[in-house]
Amino acid sequence: MPVVLAFPASGMAATVLAGMTGLPAWADEHSVLLVVLESEGESAAWNAGGSPGAPDDVRYVTAVMDAVNESYCIDQARTFAVGYSDGGAMSQAVTCAMPERIAAVALVASTYGICRSGAPLVAFHGLHDAIVPYEGGPHPSDPSREFPSVRRSVTEWAREAGCDALPVVSHPTTEVDLSTFKRCKRGDGAALLYTIIGGGHTWPGRAPLGEEFGFSTQQLSATDTMWEFFQAFPRE
Repeated sequence: MPVVLAFPASGMAATVLAGMTGLPAWADEHSVLLVVLESEGESAAWNAGGSPGAPDDVRYVTAVMDAVNESYCIDQARTFAVGYSDGGAMSQAVTCAMPERIAAVALVASTYGICRSGAPLVAFHGLHDAIVPYEGGPHPSDPSREFPSVRRSVTEWAREAGCDALPVVSHPTTEVDLSTFKRCKRGDGAALLYTIIGGGHTWPGRAPLGEEFGFSTQQLSATDTMWEFFQAFPRE
């Protein structure tokens, strides 16, 4: 079976991510082994940057994957990571730390890690995300935190994957712009950015957690789209 590791936002229960995304029912339908991980500790924050003194979350994920490998018959070439909000930074950190295990990564309404990897990546981000601003800048409720630009972060990842720096932009629906990076090491489209026009801090294709999270398009399913992407890019 293929495996999808899912990382909620820091402090978000696995059950909340499961309900918000509908991933468990999707995994059953597609015969995917879904593993949803949670952050713990006093701050309940993912240690995506490997900060000293904080929990070693890469080691934690490695131990979980080892247990999964021992307990289930899985396809070693089809283990993928997906992260929501700052769970995205953790999914990137795991992909960078274990390139021999993670085939591709998906980010939804995500923050972006400091590492860069050549692994295929697909990202979904709302243009009007008030929690993780699309253009980057200070955190709306914590000015000490600085977010990078979404487009710049995806472009830097794409460059590491050998893609052209300038993507081709198309408009698959009235609420979605798609940036496709060409001539990547793994072929055209090994790095994709779906920009949701008017979108908030949401999972495209699903209802938002609350009105304060903003608009969520129903013209695109992040879950179905990331699965199509994952199927195109098993680990070589």
